Amino acid sequence: MGDKYHIKEGIQKFPSFHYKELNDLILSREVFSKEDTINSLISLKNLLEQISNEVNNLVRTNLNSFNIQSSKYNKGTYYYKILSELNIIFCNSILSKLDPNIEIFNFDKNEYLNQLKNQYGFNLDFNKKIEKLNILFEVLEKIKNSKHNCALSFLNIYFNFLICFIKELLEKINKFKQIKINSIFNSYGFENENILLTLLINLEKLYTICIFIGYGYFIDENDIFNKEINSEDWKNISKISYEVICAGENDIQKKFREAATESEQIVTALLNSYNENSFGVTNAALYMSKFYTYNNSLLLMRIDSKKAQIAQDKNLTKELMSIVRWPVFKKIMRRDYQNIKYRKKFYIKKEYPDITLDYIQKLLKLMGNKDIDVSNINQKIIYKTSQDIINNKEIPQNELFTIKPPKHLKKYYVSTTLLHSSNIDFLYEKPSILNPFSYFQDQTTTKPENLMIFIHGGGFIGMSTHSHELFLRDWVNKLNMPIIGLNYGLSPEYKYPYGFNDVYQGYRWIINHCNDVLGFNPKKIILAGDSSGGTFVLSLIYLLIAKNEFENEKIRIPDLVIPLYPCCNTSMKNMGTSFLLSLKDFLLNDKFLLYVNEAYRGIYSNDDDPFLNPVNVKDCILKKLPRMVFQFGSCDPLRDDIVRLLAKIAKIQGLNIKAYEFREYNHGWNGFAKTEFLLKIPREILFLEIKDIL
Repeated sequence: MGDKYHIKEGIQKFPSFHYKELNDLILSREVFSKEDTINSLISLKNLLEQISNEVNNLVRTNLNSFNIQSSKYNKGTYYYKILSELNIIFCNSILSKLDPNIEIFNFDKNEYLNQLKNQYGFNLDFNKKIEKLNILFEVLEKIKNSKHNCALSFLNIYFNFLICFIKELLEKINKFKQIKINSIFNSYGFENENILLTLLINLEKLYTICIFIGYGYFIDENDIFNKEINSEDWKNISKISYEVICAGENDIQKKFREAATESEQIVTALLNSYNENSFGVTNAALYMSKFYTYNNSLLLMRIDSKKAQIAQDKNLTKELMSIVRWPVFKKIMRRDYQNIKYRKKFYIKKEYPDITLDYIQKLLKLMGNKDIDVSNINQKIIYKTSQDIINNKEIPQNELFTIKPPKHLKKYYVSTTLLHSSNIDFLYEKPSILNPFSYFQDQTTTKPENLMIFIHGGGFIGMSTHSHELFLRDWVNKLNMPIIGLNYGLSPEYKYPYGFNDVYQGYRWIINHCNDVLGFNPKKIILAGDSSGGTFVLSLIYLLIAKNEFENEKIRIPDLVIPLYPCCNTSMKNMGTSFLLSLKDFLLNDKFLLYVNEAYRGIYSNDDDPFLNPVNVKDCILKKLPRMVFQFGSCDPLRDDIVRLLAKIAKIQGLNIKAYEFREYNHGWNGFAKTEFLLKIPREILFLEIKDIL
C-alpha cells in the first residue's frame, strides 16, 4: 500500500457528489428534520420558477435568431417549459403533505392538459413526449392519495442536489443569453445551434428531476440511507466494507474525463470516416451526437447538427453500442491488446431446461415471494428446450462448435471465448460441423489448475467478451489462469430472462464438460463480471443456490464471486441518491440508464424478483452465499443499490464477503484499459483477493 493508496474500514453513507456545497451539507448533518426538508423544497421551487421563466423567454427571443426550422424547436422547448411547471406542481404537492399549514394541493390531469392546449394551441402528442408526462401524472396522483412517512434524508439529498444542478443550469442559460447570436452564426455556421441543442438536452433532465422527486417521496423511511451512521445496520456494513483512498485522488475525475474524451474522439473519427449512407452508421452518428451532448459537446461539433435535430429515437442506443463490432473498430482495439498464447472462440449447446418467466415465478414462490401472473407477458424464451433439441434429428448433436454454427442453429448455442497465457488442451470437433462430435488432444501442453468464468457488461444491450479483452488479456497473463468469457442475447431484441438463461446454460455446460473439453477439472472456479455482467453474476449465484436448496440439485457453486460495479436494481421506483449522479455522469447518464433498464426488463414489472433486481434477494439465499469480493466507485450512479445489497448481506453472520469502494471513481473503470492510473490499484487489490483462495 504505502504511498499508492490506503484502506480504511467502513464506507461513507452517501456517494461523492460533484457539488462541494452539497457534500459540505451532508458532512454537517447527521439527520435532516422536516423543517429542513420544507426549506429545501421552497428553495428548489423558487429556482424551478426561474427556469420556467427563462425557457419561456428563450422561445420568444433567441430561437428566432437561428436560421433553422424554429417551429420544431418551439414545440420541443414548450415541452421543457411544461416539465418545469410539472416540477413546481410536484413541489407544491409534497409541500402540502409535509406542512400541515399549507392547503392540500389538488391537481387534475385533464384540466391541466386542456389548459396547455388553450395556452400553446396544440395537443401534447409531439415526439411521443406525452408518454413521459403520463408517468409524471401517475406519480402525482400517488402522492395526492398517499399517507406515507417519507424518508427525509432522501428528499433532502434530492432537493439540495437539484438546487445545485439548477443553479448551474441557470448559469448556462445566462451565458447563452450573452452570446451575440448573429456574429457566431456568421463565423462558425451551425455551431451556434449546438450551443442551443446542448442547453435543451440539459433541460431534458428536468424529466428525470420530476421522477426523482416523485418516486423519492415513496422511499421507505426504514431504508438504510435514512438511518444514522452510528446505527447497528451501518456498523454491520463497516465490518465487510472498505474505502480505498488513492494517492492523487484529486486527479481521478480528470483522468476519467480524459479517458472518456479519448474514446469519444476515436468513435467520432470512425463515424466520420464512413459514408453517411452506410448501413447503421448514420443512425449511430445521429444518436451519438444527441447522447453525448448531455455533458460534452465534442461529438456534436463534429457531426452535422441538422442531422442531430432528428436524433430522437432511443432505440438508436443499440446501434451506438454496436460500434464495437465494426471491423475497423476491432482493428483499433487489437492494437492495444496484450499478447496471449491461446485464444479460441467456441459455441456450446444449451442442454438444460430453460429459465423462463414461468419457471422464475414458480421458483420465487418456493422462495417465499408472492405469486405473479406472467401469462400475458410475451417475453418467452424463443428457442426450444433441450429435450426438443434431442428429439429433433435435423439438429446435429454437436456438444460444441469451434466455428460459427449455421444461422438456423445459432439460437441453440451460447457463444464463448477461451483465453489463456499458455497453450491449453482443447478437445474439439473435426472441421466439418456436420461430422459426428470427436476429440483431439495435444498432449504437449500443461493442464491449468483453476478457471475463471467472466460475464461482460454493456448495459444489457451491447459489448461482448471481445470488447473486454482489453483488460481480460492482462488478467490472463498476470493470474496465469484461463478465462472463459460468456456472451449472451442482448436487449432489446432479447429481453429478460433470455440473456440470464444464456449465462446459466453456459455456466452449467462449462462446469460439467470442462474435463471433456479442456482436459482438466478446476480446483477453484471464479465467477466474475462487470456492470450488467455483474448483475448476471449475482443473479446466477442466486439461481444456483435456489436450485440446490429448493430443487435438490447439486450444482457446483463458484469458490469466489466477483461482481464489479454491478447494477443491483433496474427499477426507477426506489433508486438511491447516487442515481442523481447520472445527471452529470459522462458515461452513465440518466437517459442511457433509463433506456437500458427498460430495454432489458420489457413490460415485466415484478420488482421483487431478485434475479432481475439482485438488491431484493431473500435471506434464504443470502445465508448460502460463497466468498465474494465487490468493487465499485463512490461516484458511480449505481453505487447506492450496491450498498443496499451489502446492508442485507452484512446482517448475516459468518459470510466471507468483502466490498471495496474506491473514492472518486466512476463506473466502468476497466473499460479504460489504456489508463493505467485508473486500473492499477483496483486490479492490485482484486488480484490479492483472488490469489488468496488459490
